[in-house]
Amino acid sequence: VAQGMIEKVLHLVKVEEISPDVEGMLLCRSEGEAPDVDPWILVYDSQHEPGDYLEEKIVALDEYDLVGEII
Repeated sequence: VAQGMIEKVLHLVKVEEISPDVEGMLLCRSEGEAPDVDPWILVYDSQHEPGDYLEEKIVALDEYDLVGEII
């Protein structure tokens, strides 16, 4: 299922946390995703904070998570 997400544009992605381990990485979830069940959407950005909503394009897969790019 995750492979089918590459190149998909997500219009309502919420920044949930700033990564405590990787500087500049935001941990996000799209509408309908659940904590502890669905993967994170990882985004590198230093201008947004938890609670912000973004529009993102999925560009890659990490081991368990999706990697997004703000558009």
